Amino acid sequence: MDREEFEIDLSMFTSRGKALALASEGCPKDYSKIAQEYFEIRSDIFPESMVFFACISRARGLHEGIFNAILKNNPHATFPLIRAYAELITVIIYSLKKPNYLSRLSGIGLESGRGTVPFGQMFEEISDEAPGMASVYHQLSEYSHLRELAIYNVHKTDETNPFKFSWTDTPNWKSEKEFYIACAQLRELSIAGRTYLRRFNTELIPKA
Repeated sequence: MDREEFEIDLSMFTSRGKALALASEGCPKDYSKIAQEYFEIRSDIFPESMVFFACISRARGLHEGIFNAILKNNPHATFPLIRAYAELITVIIYSLKKPNYLSRLSGIGLESGRGTVPFGQMFEEISDEAPGMASVYHQLSEYSHLRELAIYNVHKTDETNPFKFSWTDTPNWKSEKEFYIACAQLRELSIAGRTYLRRFNTELIPKA
C-alpha cells in the first residue's frame, strides 16, 4: 500500500521495538489524566461534558484497538481504525471552531436535532489548522471501503516478474515500511488527539 503522500517522518522508527514503543506512547495513562484534569477545575456536569467524556473513551479505545491490530500485523483493522481516529480529531477541531456544534452532538441545546455536518465541510473549515487531514482521510477511506487501493494491497508482486504475484488470506503488511507508517500515523494522531482533548476541556466546557 503506497502511503508516501502522507509525508510522515519515519526517522525515529528505527526498529520494530522502537516503533511499537512510540505508537503506544501515552496510552492509557494520558487519557486517564485528561479525565482527571476535568475534575481539577470543576465538579459539575454539563451537556458539553457528555460529549467530552465520550471523546476520551473513544480516543483511548481507538488507540488501544489500533495498537493491538498493529501487533497482530493486521492492516485490514489498523487503517480503518486510524481513519476513525482521524474522524474523531476532525470533529473535535471543528467543534473548537464552531462550539454550537456540541449541541448537535449531545442532542441538547439550540442546534439539537439539526444533524451532523459532512466531513467534507469539516475538512474545509479546519484546513488552516489541519491542512493535510482531507487527503489523509481520502486515502484511508479508499482502503477502508474496499476500493482499488485495498484490492491490490493484499497482493505482493514479484520484482523479477511483474506478471507473478503472491497472496494469502492471513492478514499481513504489504511491506515492512507499511508497518512503520502505521505506527507513525498512530503516534501522530494520538498526540493530536490528546492535545485537542485538552483544548476541549479548557475551551468548550463551562468552569462552573
